[in-house]
Amino acid sequence: MVARFAVLLILAPIPTGALDFLSVMPGMARAELVAALERDGIEPVFERFDRIVVEEPLLEAVFERQTAVFLFENGRLQAAHLVVTPDRDSMGEDVLRLSDEIERITARALGRPAWRRREGGAPGHSLLQAISVGEVVRVAQWEEKERTIRTGIPRRLDGSIGPEIVITRQRIPKGREMWGADPRR
Repeated sequence: MVARFAVLLILAPIPTGALDFLSVMPGMARAELVAALERDGIEPVFERFDRIVVEEPLLEAVFERQTAVFLFENGRLQAAHLVVTPDRDSMGEDVLRLSDEIERITARALGRPAWRRREGGAPGHSLLQAISVGEVVRVAQWEEKERTIRTGIPRRLDGSIGPEIVITRQRIPKGREMWGADPRR
C-alpha cells in the first residue's frame, strides 16, 4: 500500500499556485485580478485606483527580478506589463539571451507570433546605446481577437534596459519602439 501511495504522489499534478501572466485578459475586472492575486498569496507592492504593481516571479523559468504592472481604466484592465530586470552584472549578450528565452516561453504558450523583428547582434556593454539608436531590436508580437501580446526589449525614456512582455487590447504598431512600462511607483 505504501508503494501505491508513492506512485500516486509522483503522478499527481503539481500545483503552481501562481498567476499565469500570459493568460491575463484585457477588459477583466479589477476585482477579478485582485481575487486571483489574493488566491495565489501575491501581495501588491503598490496599489492605486489606476494601477497595481507586483514584484513576483510570474513567468516560470525566468530567474531575474520580475515586476508586473497592471493598468486599469474605469475598473477594467487596459494593459499588463511584465518587466524583467537583468542582474546588474549582465552583459549585452546576457540581456539578448534573456529576451530570446522570454520569446520562446511565450511562443510555447501562444504559438507562432504574427510577426517578429530582430536586428543587430550582441554589442556587449554598449547594448543600451545600440537600442537607443535602433541598432539592436528584439520584438515579437502575437495578435489575438481580444488582445495583443508583445515581447522584446523596448526603448525607454528612463534609460533602463531589459526584456518585457505587454498584453493590451490595442494593436501595437510594428514601428513603435517605446512600448514599455515604467515600473517605478
